[in-house]
Amino acid sequence: MTEPLSPRPQRRVRRILVSASTTAVLLLGAAIPAWAAENMTVTFVRHAESEGNATGNTTDDNPPLTELGEQQARDSADRLAGNDYDAIYASDLIRTQQTAGPMADELGLPIHVEHGFRELEAGVLAGLPERVAGIGMLVVAANWMVGNRSAQIPGSIDGNEFDARMDGALKVVYDSGARNAVVYSHGGAIMFWVLMNVDNPDPMLLLEHPLSNTDTVVVEGNPEDGWTLVNWNGVEVAKDPALPTKLLVDVRDAVVVPQTAGYRVGQALQTGDLPTIAKAAQDGVEDVINAPVQLVKDVAEDMSDEFAKTEVAGIAEMPKSGGATDLRDGNKAAPGVVKALNRSSGKVRAAVGATREQVSSSVRSIKDAVKKATTKPSEKDAA
Repeated sequence: MTEPLSPRPQRRVRRILVSASTTAVLLLGAAIPAWAAENMTVTFVRHAESEGNATGNTTDDNPPLTELGEQQARDSADRLAGNDYDAIYASDLIRTQQTAGPMADELGLPIHVEHGFRELEAGVLAGLPERVAGIGMLVVAANWMVGNRSAQIPGSIDGNEFDARMDGALKVVYDSGARNAVVYSHGGAIMFWVLMNVDNPDPMLLLEHPLSNTDTVVVEGNPEDGWTLVNWNGVEVAKDPALPTKLLVDVRDAVVVPQTAGYRVGQALQTGDLPTIAKAAQDGVEDVINAPVQLVKDVAEDMSDEFAKTEVAGIAEMPKSGGATDLRDGNKAAPGVVKALNRSSGKVRAAVGATREQVSSSVRSIKDAVKKATTKPSEKDAA
């Protein structure tokens, strides 16, 4: 005859299961947006060989294609035209527009020019051999990829400005109604923006598969909900990355918030319009205050997902206790569930605590920055 569990273990198991179920329901409800924006697919294409590529010269920022580049552009159009693109975009530099030309002829579509898709300005690196300049940019871009967008290319722009102009150009594409656009841009602009923004980044792609002329990168998503990397020049990328990548993205997205807020306040200050400045400051403070809450939620969701994949599977594989030996073998079945749930709870608490601490200093910094940015000159002088 099966011996029942004693009341105390029963109550303990029930409390843990109810708590876990309630948490899961709340997290699921929070994860479902009230309104989800329609996704679009964007195929980025690096331009064909330019005269600058052929000579390795980075002094001229607007060189045309070489004869080889013109052939590469035709070959690229032949290879990609069957993808039924509904819009063609290119940067305001001649080499991307020349690369897009054969595709426009194939599809009978116009080329829309967007400044935001242009290459990163080299700053003090201009004039150096292309390989040397590329290494210098890569060092700065590596900071951007982990969330330090305040890092700046000497004599050029920082990650906030770069991201803002790429985001702005993509919003133009999205707002046009296009849902399967091809965008002709530049190697650094494509690689850095993608790895700065997608929710499944793989930095090793940048090192092992840097984009050559006419190579492609495909992303899916929208400006509201974010982006997912689908394909990196033929390399399929998992849409559901490993837990370390998810946690890295959670922290990256959190530390970016105060930097973005500060950048937008700075842009608003340049307008000299007080309502614009006030709105940017208010929005920035709200975003920064909400960032730690969002971080905790994201980390908890990711840890819960990981627990669902591993711990539940482990519980399912545990040996079933015989009815008559339930207590004599130490009641292993029920305590096994308790231990598994307790382990998961501990992991979530540890991850949340660690990641919350990493953004606390950034949150304080943006509050100070917004306060200083909105202080009147007379008040600054008085201080």
